[in-house]
Amino acid sequence: MKLENRLPNRGTLRIAAALVLASPHTAQAQQPAAPAQAPIKIRIVTFLTGHAGWTRRRGHSDGPGPISRHIDAISHRIFEHARWYYLSQDRANMNLRLTFISLCAVISSAAHADDLPAEIAGGMRKMFPTAAILMSTPCRIGEDRLESYGLIANSNNKEETPLRAFVAFKKDGKWNVNEVNRRIENGKGFDDNFLKDFWTSNRFKKEYEIRCTTPATDVDINTKANGEYPRGFRKINASARHLCFQASLQYNSWVCATFDKIADNTRISFVQLNAD
Repeated sequence: MKLENRLPNRGTLRIAAALVLASPHTAQAQQPAAPAQAPIKIRIVTFLTGHAGWTRRRGHSDGPGPISRHIDAISHRIFEHARWYYLSQDRANMNLRLTFISLCAVISSAAHADDLPAEIAGGMRKMFPTAAILMSTPCRIGEDRLESYGLIANSNNKEETPLRAFVAFKKDGKWNVNEVNRRIENGKGFDDNFLKDFWTSNRFKKEYEIRCTTPATDVDINTKANGEYPRGFRKINASARHLCFQASLQYNSWVCATFDKIADNTRISFVQLNAD
């Protein structure tokens, strides 16, 4: 069932305000009558409320009267408070939703190195003994949906850009770790090191993204965006997942890898290069 927050209209609030004003008089009317006094002649004046909320005497049109002004003031305060409460609740709900979405994104796209199987770090350090994993993204790659991770690591060597990309996959109960070649190319051009944009001032840019997706359906990574399957790569079914690594800080460039059953290993499966 869908619940909606609705603000009361001003007519309802005016009635509520009139009841608030009337309540003291009602209480006084219920008190014991005072001792009889000498009769006093009273001139009765009838008040009418117009469409615009003005109170006037019969036969006169001399603007809003005191009762109407009180009703308007109280109803305005009630309306403003209700509107403030509604807006504050809406902002609070929106902030909560944004926080939840951000938290889910962080959890799903950047698993902590301590949560990774020990065999992955061990396989990486066979190639780079002092490597440190900076981020990872889980995925199920290839037609067989093999358990895998895309990883970015700092090799901690003396290179100008020490970043390295890896794909770790589990097959026949064993974890295997392969480095993704940093030199990428397609029919549009090439890049000698697709990770160079993401290492500045001896630091890794945290804006980096590893995406678990497929070029057949991804809105950013596809053949219409200058992406190409490499020569000799067998196009697997559209639902098969790839691990796609961001290849430029400024442009929509990516390099993807997946498991190729013919090669019985992972390989680069899609390259997308864009530049001015």
